[in-house]
Amino acid sequence: MRGNKWKVIWMAGAMLLAWHGSQAQPVYKWVDSSGKTHYGSQQPLSQDAEKMKLQGSKAGSASTAGSASNADGTKKIPKDTQEMMQGMEIALKKVDPKTVPLSCGTAVDNVRSQVTTMLETGQRNVQQGYVKAADFEGVAGKLREGHAKTTLADCESASGNKKLFYQCMSNNRNHVLGCGTKFKY
Repeated sequence: MRGNKWKVIWMAGAMLLAWHGSQAQPVYKWVDSSGKTHYGSQQPLSQDAEKMKLQGSKAGSASTAGSASNADGTKKIPKDTQEMMQGMEIALKKVDPKTVPLSCGTAVDNVRSQVTTMLETGQRNVQQGYVKAADFEGVAGKLREGHAKTTLADCESASGNKKLFYQCMSNNRNHVLGCGTKFKY
């Protein structure tokens, strides 16, 4: 991809992650045995996971996301959940300051895995009524395109900011939102 296309994809990803926050579930962060960082709404049984403290989330607050609807028929997202979503986006946009060597295999795996998670999350939010299917498909198409174009060959031939993006994604602690924001191409 060239130019601002990745920016559109990463912003689409941010929107999907924001919709995920509308479910008002806790967010956990853990590192698996291979050193890869994961984020999820359920704490894994076999891993120690850190419950993330997201800006605006309130311990013990109940979600009322299903109690009201927007004009387009989708469920409204409560204010505290919207604040939590903003905190999640801030957390995922942070890039680990530790620079690691470029590893195209790791970078491609990280990007593809994270984009797949964003697509799955977006689909769940359509099913649960937080997003209209047509709106999701517009965003999902861009994510699928980015997923398909993220290959070993693309990484190995990358230069400039694109190469820096892949190097950033070689660090298992980084997310596509952070690397995509920092290294636009």
